[in-house]
Amino acid sequence: MYRLLTLITLGIVLAVSVGNHSADAKAPPVLKLGSKSWATQELQFRLHMLGYFNVKLTKNYGKVTRRSVQKFQRHHGLPADGIAGPRTWAKLKKLSVNQKNWRCWHVLSMPRPGAKPSKAKSR
Repeated sequence: MYRLLTLITLGIVLAVSVGNHSADAKAPPVLKLGSKSWATQELQFRLHMLGYFNVKLTKNYGKVTRRSVQKFQRHHGLPADGIAGPRTWAKLKKLSVNQKNWRCWHVLSMPRPGAKPSKAKSR
């Protein structure tokens, strides 16, 4: 029962976050080599969630970030210029969540204290 309630709550959080991104409502800035901002860290977080960025998150758009963006762009049929513009952001937002929503989901998906792990049924 707890698991069902957790999944329902998670579904509601994700539905609200997908439909109403207050942090994502405005268009994110175009980011490129040398950019330094919160948006760069958000970009790195989303790339990390998708397996394209595997180093510490920073607010600096360096060579590692540019290569990660290029790889993402190539894999998703976008021009691989290494610049996170509107098309790149749109694809990232479609495939990932921002840091704030991830924290909500992570907390909701944690098992309740004292809960016994469920046993996987083998076939």
